[in-house]
Amino acid sequence: GRHARVEKQGSHSSNGVTNILFSSILYQSSIYCSRTYHKMSSFRFLNLSGSPGKSCNVISFRDTLVMMDCTLDLISTLAYLPLSITHNPQLSSLPNWISPGDRIKSSSFTFKQARIINYEVKECQSGAHCVDASPEFALFNTDLVDLTHIDVVLISNYLNMFGLPYLTERLGFNGVVYVTEPTYHFGRIMMEEMIRLIERTPKPKRQHLWKRVHNMVKLCLPRNHAMISDPNKWLPIFTRDELSSCLAKLKVVNFSQSIDIFGLFEVSAHSSGFCIGSCNWVLKSNHEKIVYMSQTSQLTTHPKPFEILPLQDADILVLTNLTNSPLTNPDASLGEFCSHTIQTLKNEGNVLVPCYPCGMVYDLIECIAGQLTAVNLTQVPIYFISPMAEESLAYSNILGEWLTSSKQTKVFVPEEPFIHSSLVRAGRLRHFTSVSNPAFNEAYKTPCVIFTSHPSLRFGDVVHFIQLWGQSSKNLLVMTEPDFPCTEAIAPFLPLAMKIHYIPIDTNWNFKQANHLLSNDLRPSHLVLHNSYATKPAADYYLTQGYSTTDLMIELQNSIEDVPDQQSNALVQARPMTTSIHPYDYQGSFDMTGLKATFERMNIDPQFADQILQTEIRPGLCFATINGSLVARDNKYTLQQIDPKLIRNLKPLQGKRLPPSSYAYGNLNFSLLMELLTRSGITDATVEGAKAGKIIELRSIKAVIHVEDSQTHIITADLTTRLRLRALIASCLRKF
Repeated sequence: GRHARVEKQGSHSSNGVTNILFSSILYQSSIYCSRTYHKMSSFRFLNLSGSPGKSCNVISFRDTLVMMDCTLDLISTLAYLPLSITHNPQLSSLPNWISPGDRIKSSSFTFKQARIINYEVKECQSGAHCVDASPEFALFNTDLVDLTHIDVVLISNYLNMFGLPYLTERLGFNGVVYVTEPTYHFGRIMMEEMIRLIERTPKPKRQHLWKRVHNMVKLCLPRNHAMISDPNKWLPIFTRDELSSCLAKLKVVNFSQSIDIFGLFEVSAHSSGFCIGSCNWVLKSNHEKIVYMSQTSQLTTHPKPFEILPLQDADILVLTNLTNSPLTNPDASLGEFCSHTIQTLKNEGNVLVPCYPCGMVYDLIECIAGQLTAVNLTQVPIYFISPMAEESLAYSNILGEWLTSSKQTKVFVPEEPFIHSSLVRAGRLRHFTSVSNPAFNEAYKTPCVIFTSHPSLRFGDVVHFIQLWGQSSKNLLVMTEPDFPCTEAIAPFLPLAMKIHYIPIDTNWNFKQANHLLSNDLRPSHLVLHNSYATKPAADYYLTQGYSTTDLMIELQNSIEDVPDQQSNALVQARPMTTSIHPYDYQGSFDMTGLKATFERMNIDPQFADQILQTEIRPGLCFATINGSLVARDNKYTLQQIDPKLIRNLKPLQGKRLPPSSYAYGNLNFSLLMELLTRSGITDATVEGAKAGKIIELRSIKAVIHVEDSQTHIITADLTTRLRLRALIASCLRKF
């Protein structure tokens, strides 16, 4: 047979190793052992995040809980008043929120508490409400799964790890977190920057009574976010000690490096092309393959290109984090950004670009520096202001092996992969920790371009520059990060005279690219995705503008696969490649029992394998019988020679004995049997024909042998005679 039979005649030893007497038929040197003694769990997917673009999911696979990404929803910061490092008359003069009197009285508040709520919430000119307190963050749902049972966390990129300090330091997680080296460094830089920016503008501690009536408050949040986010579960920023402790628990991996997970399956990271060190994850056992795709880009920017081959032909592909701007072209957006920037500078205006300290800012600086050179504006300074600016620029130039081949080549010349260093040496790019840095005040001149944090416009030096430049129509605010909607972000600052352009530059792949790759290259058997990705837009406006449904949603075109014919080697059509789509909702789950494994791979000890004798049944087909001891350690199975001590402990009277060392097969050689009977002294054998075979009568020993096509019967009352005849018959059969 194709699978081995496991006989549970052993027991668990004290060191957790299982020894099982093993008897099997070796078929063409391939052994599989039936998993009859190990219960397999099916695949289960659980969504913990409220936004498909801020994924945090848990996969249950082979009795192991794996968390895929651990995001923190920063969009909750939009509900708060901006933190300014200097006195901001406009923000400080915003009126208190006037609560609906009748409703607030019926909410079991005292008069004093109602007054406190009014002071905690400010009303902007746009009509939106902002909380006057340090910003808090919306963590993923912690109630759907026991987080202490999570075994492994896999992080796709540095944007998806902001929730880790809460997980490792506050929620009882004791597992292992795997990240790539750039993800580790840039994630640390971004989280440390957030801590520093919020700490330097502390707010008085609040009672947060507003959270008890948050449904009455028109928070400055996107409508879809306000419906699913509960402010009572928002958390303040983690501390520096928590961040340091969290980072110490991370394990760094390389691209394509296989990591063994408890012997059950292996995980490996493969470049997604989105940012430096970003990856998609493959979870692979001997018989199952699961692919988890997070932010992915096919554009040629600075990160190492997207790897497709390792992701193909998965049993299950989980698709997350598609672009927030599916109808915008990143190249066109970048061109628009440069055009507006150059035009503003020519008009003696300043350009403010809110940004993260890592990622797209590298491309923006490189692009705008080239454009300034092209139009003879090299005298215009570029400022990069962040507590982590210097460290960010340094790391981007020393992680050459994680970049595109063209930038890798520069490392070995040697040259810097990016032009940051040359711009700094030429004095065209200056980096500072803060606007309060005396060195910045000395170097500052206008017109200029400033890249600074934070893209939410709620903390960081960007708040100061909006106040400084906001009242001049010559100046320009360009919002390029797609994570924060422009309307809600600028609401507390209105009215503003400065020009505002929302030009989201999202290099993440869009629906059209995803549809093409899924249908033609990746071809998973099952596709798991957020319901919003599989839902046709309600309005037909986009369809009337020349866009198709594949531009706006996942709609696979299952095609016919051409495969080479085994004889002619010509391409022939095979069955259609179909993918089953499984949408999930917020906090939804998805179960699949079809991945339940039947077989498990087993290795044979090399020394024991040398002793196995194979019998060729026909050309190309060999059999062998083996008796061994099956050792299970860390979910890995090895067949070894049976320990002599184990043989001595067997008790035949209790039904415990070694299986046969060989098995007979084939038809009985009748002529040889008659010859062996004569040699053994039985000379009175008579043969009679029968409907089913032949009957041999042995009168001298009072026995009869009934030979049929598929079986032979020995009829005698004497046990010794029966064993003697059985040995003679067995010697007339072939064995393996």
